[in-house]
Amino acid sequence: TALAEKWFGVGRQFQTFMVVTVEHGIGMGLVVDEKLYRGARGFGAEFGHTKIVVGGALCRCGQRGCIEAYASDYAIAREANVLGSTTDIDDPFALQDRMAQLIKLSDEGSPAVTSIFKRAGTMLGTGIANLVDVLDPPVVVLSGARSRSAKAFFTALSSAMETNTLLEGQTKVDLRVDPGGDEVWAHGAAALVLEETLI
Repeated sequence: TALAEKWFGVGRQFQTFMVVTVEHGIGMGLVVDEKLYRGARGFGAEFGHTKIVVGGALCRCGQRGCIEAYASDYAIAREANVLGSTTDIDDPFALQDRMAQLIKLSDEGSPAVTSIFKRAGTMLGTGIANLVDVLDPPVVVLSGARSRSAKAFFTALSSAMETNTLLEGQTKVDLRVDPGGDEVWAHGAAALVLEETLI
């Protein structure tokens, strides 16, 4: 999605920016001076598997305490499973339906479900604040299915970002939400072709 943003989104305004994708997992793309950062071994920007709680919740990567284990769709649904109605978090269609149901419940005021989204938003916002402190990007784009999430998720995310960056209220992080659906991935595929043929 970072390449899609470079060619069709915020990259038309900014030469350097960061994209965080939130859906079944947590992803990240970093463009610096119009170039996608891939890292020395091709694993650059593995944000979802950075640790936010030492020895914390089990992540699908097999390690514990990853941001993904708290803020991804499967993490939210897994936590909601304790409320009674269980969902197979490995079934993408069931997970998508469950997320839509949970978002509705939260936005309608369910305290238990709202607390789950608040926790997820706080974890992700704190993680993004850490990235902002390390990389100081001019803009951060939130993309993926969870760019259309519960209000409580975004409120907690924004609050955690503001509280945990070193900006100390001097200026807010320029956080932009790309509400695009599956066309984001199509744009990404087109952008990959453009990168290989024009750069």
